[in-house]
Formats: sequence, structure tokens, C-alpha cells
Amino acid sequence: FETRRLLLAIDGVDEAADISHELEDFILEELAPAGIRMLITSRPDGVRDQMYDNPFWRVYDLEMLTKQQRSAVIKQQIPNHAAFFKNLDTYTTGRNKMDALYDETCPSKMIEQVKPTVCSTTVA
Repeated sequence: FETRRLLLAIDGVDEAADISHELEDFILEELAPAGIRMLITSRPDGVRDQMYDNPFWRVYDLEMLTKQQRSAVIKQQIPNHAAFFKNLDTYTTGRNKMDALYDETCPSKMIEQVKPTVCSTTVA
């Protein structure tokens, strides 16, 4: 401890559910003042940003994984389900293309301008 070779890793602060704020308070009020070096991970919306707005903390935003990186992680972590995730990725790619096509052909302004019409047929 005295040589500062200890690194405390706390992964998923946002996943602490009901105690995430208490965990953050403990980190900021107990661990940090004791000089403990920490690596803390969380989703951006899972922590109170203003708590880390000082020179003591370094905040990094990670970039999204590429399709190839996601595939490699899945194959390594859950190889028995790789085919499922490959199909899911194919579905998502197709769905994104359909959404983009819809946005091009039916912009929201156009949808708001279209009034519903009643269609009737006459039986002779």
C-alpha cells in the first residue's frame, strides 16, 4: 500500500442497482481520500458525472466495438451461442436498412401532413 502498487478495480458501478449512489459516495468519501488508486467502470448514464468533475479523476469514454470485435468476443465468451448472435446481427443489419429506407421515403413531416381517409365500397 505504501508503495502505491495497489490498484482497486471496480467494474459496473451502475450495476449496483439500489446502492449505486452509496457505492459512489463510499468511493469518493473513503477510498479516494485514502489515496487508493482505482479503475472504475460504468455506463455513462449510470454515475453522477458532477461527482468526478475535478483533476483527481480521469474520465474516458470508450468507443463502440466494431462488428468484428463483437463477433470475436461472442466466439470467445459464449461459443455455443455464436450462431444465434450471428443471426441476430444479420437481423439487426436488415432492420437498420429498412428503418433508413422508411426514413427516406416517409419523413415525419410527410406523415403529419397525411390525413386519414375513409375508403368505402359500394356493393351493387
